[in-house]
Amino acid sequence: MGQARDRIIQNSFFQNDRALLLTLWILVFTERVIYTVWDKTGFLLIISDSVNYLQSGLDFAETGRILYNGYPTALIMPGITVLIGLFAKIFTDNTVLNYALRFAWILIGSFTPVFIYKSIRLYTRPWIAFVGSLIYLLPWFVEIDGYLLTECPYYLFSAMAVFFMLRIGEGNAAKRTVWLFALSILGGLLFRANSLSIIAFSVIYWIIKGNMRIRELVTRLGIIGLVLAVFIVPWSLRNYKLFNTFIPITYGASNPIFEGTYQGEGFPTDEELVAINDGFDAKKTVVEKYPEYFDNNGEVIQSEQKQFLDHMMMKELANYRLRKWFSLRPASFLKSYLYIKPRQILNWVWYYIELFGISLQTAHRLRQINFLLCVAAVILSLTLKKHRKAALFLCICYFINLYMIAFSYAIDRYAQMIMPYRYILAAFCLELFADVIEGKRYRKEESEGHRGTSQRKRIPFLTSDRENAIIKYSMIPQMRTGRRRLL
Repeated sequence: MGQARDRIIQNSFFQNDRALLLTLWILVFTERVIYTVWDKTGFLLIISDSVNYLQSGLDFAETGRILYNGYPTALIMPGITVLIGLFAKIFTDNTVLNYALRFAWILIGSFTPVFIYKSIRLYTRPWIAFVGSLIYLLPWFVEIDGYLLTECPYYLFSAMAVFFMLRIGEGNAAKRTVWLFALSILGGLLFRANSLSIIAFSVIYWIIKGNMRIRELVTRLGIIGLVLAVFIVPWSLRNYKLFNTFIPITYGASNPIFEGTYQGEGFPTDEELVAINDGFDAKKTVVEKYPEYFDNNGEVIQSEQKQFLDHMMMKELANYRLRKWFSLRPASFLKSYLYIKPRQILNWVWYYIELFGISLQTAHRLRQINFLLCVAAVILSLTLKKHRKAALFLCICYFINLYMIAFSYAIDRYAQMIMPYRYILAAFCLELFADVIEGKRYRKEESEGHRGTSQRKRIPFLTSDRENAIIKYSMIPQMRTGRRRLL
């Protein structure tokens, strides 16, 4: 009887990673399919981006060129253009193409929580990883996967990269994990340039964990560099040929930075800057930097360079506005970039169309609860001396990324891409809180005299997999200090 009961405990659904992962994926995938069938509108569209991406993909299918708004471009990364273009080659009917892309986005989005689960699972019990990943059933994630944007595929690759980063940091990863990490970074880079920042955070985490020598670190960075070079080298050569400028990734960062100078408190208005009349001329500055693109009248010679030059002018305008804002009102500048803009995106959700009867205010409250769980996770990890490095690292990563976004255009859409750090931290809170409860339960049992030869098991769905789901208490000296013996 005892052995049979132990086998039941050990094979419990809540201890079975495969069963939990399959259940998680089925739930997320099914929810999105049901919404698509119910909605019957195909993709939700953000006109300024979605339509342009779709047209870019159609242009690629016809011409084989990376275009955006009809111009050769390095404004966007080529991943979404190529992906849509490949689908357009296969599905020539527009309606069929729409639903084929929608299904692809659903499929891609359904795997993102799988890697969030695997990241959480590195540190917690299976059931906690499962509960922590169920957040992807919330309606705004269904909505995000319903937009024809780069976010859906990028979220998957960034979740993969975070998982492989943490797994390598724990020191028990196979050699191929580094290659998988590099491929995840490359996959994310094909959709958004933000993917590269994960490399810097990874190096810091691996050094902090102290699980590898300098030689191993250099070797792994070499592998990552080799994988990324497969894309960056030809992409840079293509950009240099088109724009006669070294552009290894993108020139699109100037646009959100410029728009971000109109956020916050006390930013200079256009009228105020015109009244200063200090002789600044963005176009003149760009003409002086790139004279080969302009004729004697200051007009662009070849229309193919127009988009690139427009963004170079936007870059000059953004830098000018930042300089003037700081010189005119440094206090409001610092307050805006250090407090107002980060706070503006801390807990608001990218949730434009309310689904399933859940309001934006409810979504905001849930995001606030998530933040409180993250704070509690850091406090508990320091107090209980468990997962301290991982918790502090995830917390620091999140806030560095938050301020990087706040420096550009602080909107909830951009802030959503760094939320996996918080989801993992919130799961830490559940794990550490479970430890506290179990510790109190054991101390209570010990104080009531439940000792001797009787054997007691911890509740199986609270038991860590590292202890093989079967823990027996024994009358040994170590038990008096709260330590447990695995039999």
